[in-house]
Amino acid sequence: MSFAEATSVTRGTTAPPPSHLERFDATITEGWDILGNANGGYVLATVARALSSALGRPDPITITAHYLRPVGSGPAVIDVEKVREGRTLATATARLSRD
Repeated sequence: MSFAEATSVTRGTTAPPPSHLERFDATITEGWDILGNANGGYVLATVARALSSALGRPDPITITAHYLRPVGSGPAVIDVEKVREGRTLATATARLSRD
């Protein structure tokens, strides 16, 4: 599986998010892990895909991540909240969660 396929996201088809969020479904796939936990850069790339889709912009200029616990493989949900959006830049937060 290519990296592009492994980091792909789709508009949320699970439970609808609160009105101020956009929800995306993703799958954390096996093979992009270290001792059973997904590589942090791989997880961040998946979240960046959701941010890019929600904001309608090709790539983030800067991104910061806080990992609260290891991420295993399987289905995941990414909720994106737009904080501020201008002509050239946008700011958003995203949260990836599993079960």
